[in-house]
Amino acid sequence: MGNEFKILHLPLRLSLGEARLKLVPPFLYRVKAHILKKIHLTINQSSYYTVQNLPKYELAGWPLFVVSHTVSNIDGSSSRAYISVDPWSKVTNIFERMHDTLETPASRYNITFNIPEDIETDEILITAKNRLIFQIMRMRKFKISSLEIESKLESIVYLPVWVCYYARTSRSLDVCLLDGYSGEKLGAQFRSAFLNALTSRLSQK
Repeated sequence: MGNEFKILHLPLRLSLGEARLKLVPPFLYRVKAHILKKIHLTINQSSYYTVQNLPKYELAGWPLFVVSHTVSNIDGSSSRAYISVDPWSKVTNIFERMHDTLETPASRYNITFNIPEDIETDEILITAKNRLIFQIMRMRKFKISSLEIESKLESIVYLPVWVCYYARTSRSLDVCLLDGYSGEKLGAQFRSAFLNALTSRLSQK
């Protein structure tokens, strides 16, 4: 995949202190971790992820493809819509944050995730266009046949994500995730994509 598009960043709006208040590991973990710390068990014999220094927090840069669509109607009117595509999960969303993007990150990421190597531009464009068509059909204001849609891969936008690593057992890790731009907790689908990306990243080292 070429680099013919811009690399942009969404600003971080939540501090680490604010993230800690929202990213609270499950209650049973906190009880279990307290016991494990007392008996000095470690996770996978790794000094980085010992029970003593968990939970651990860090800021991740998470990539999103942003596709711009110019939608033209037969009456001559036109509009523009942006759709984001998560390259790891293929989840799509209407992207209404373009006006807030920055050319350089406002905060330094502890970890930055790359785009999967096997992903193709055409796949992203088709995925985004299908989401737009679905959205138009739900609105029921236009007939798809009366519209002309031009799609362009506009940019890769990095979303700041607060990550909380915690010990699910004495030998396995889990994560809680928070959108550092909106302050919203990220759900199971994003968590699964994050763990896949993290596993891929660690396997390449």
